[in-house]
Parts: sequence; C-alpha cells; structure tokens
Amino acid sequence: MLTPLDLHGKKFEKEFRGYNSKEVDEFFAQVVKDFERLYQDNIELKEALERASTKLEYFEQMEATMHNTLAIAQETAEEVKQSGKKQVELMTKESEIERQKLLTETENNCRKMTTDTENYCKKITAETENKCSQMVADAEKKVRTAEAVYQEQVKQANTHRNHMRTLLEGQLELMRKAEKENF
Repeated sequence: MLTPLDLHGKKFEKEFRGYNSKEVDEFFAQVVKDFERLYQDNIELKEALERASTKLEYFEQMEATMHNTLAIAQETAEEVKQSGKKQVELMTKESEIERQKLLTETENNCRKMTTDTENYCKKITAETENKCSQMVADAEKKVRTAEAVYQEQVKQANTHRNHMRTLLEGQLELMRKAEKENF
C-alpha cells in the first residue's frame, strides 16, 4: 500500500507534449492531501478498532465472570435459603420445646403458689380467730369487772347517800329544836 510519503516523493519524467505539469502537480498535491487525510483516518480507525476490540474482550471476560458469579450467587442463595429453612425449622422446634418447658414450669409454680397462699390464708384465719376469741374473752372479763366495780360503787353511793340523809335529817332535827328553843 502506498503511503502519503510515497505519493509526496513521486516524480515523473517529463516528456515533450505531456500534460501541463502545473495542473498535474496541483492535482497530485490535492490527491496527496486527501490521501494523507484518508490514511490518517484509517490509522485512527484501526486504533479505535483495536481499542474497541480490547474493550470488547474485557467486557466479554467480565460477562463470563458475571455469568459465573451469578451462577455461584444463585447456588449460594439456594444454599442459604435451604439453610435458612432448616434454621427456622430448628428454631421452631426449640421454641416449642422451650414453650412447653415454660408452660409446665409456670403451671407448677402456680400450683405451688396457690397451695402456699391457701395454707397462709388458713394460718392467718386461725390466728385471727384465736386473737378475736381472746379479745372477746378479755372484753367480756373487763365488762364483768366493770359491772362488779359499778355495782360496788352503786352500793357505796347508796350507803353514802343513806349516811348523808341520816346526817342531814339529824342536823335538820337539831335545827328545828334549836329554832323552837330560841323562839
């Protein structure tokens, strides 16, 4: 393939009655100029094609890697899904066992608390009844004592009133005598 330098350096022999050399030179200069531009465009296009090919290879490798990664991710996701299911089943069974254990423990605690509460209530009721009986007995004893004291005080008051009456009657009798004697 000819290069722009080949065209630029090309010289033709002159002959008698040939073409007008000025026109040929101008036309040839134009051809060289256009050929240089086309040659440079071709080089740039080859470089761009090579860059595009390199990028294409890179992207094809990436695509293959992504396909592999996607396949691995799908397998891993399936494994994780299966593992998750197994973990959920295991956790469900463990939760059920723990629930049963807690339920049994709670029922036993409730029974014990109920029994303890009933026993405590019986004890408190018995103690309260004993204290009430003792208080009633003490109160009745105090009432009897108070009635006896009251009766004794009534007797003493009657005796004292009788003494006072007798004394006052005696004094009144003396005053009547003294009055009769003085008048």
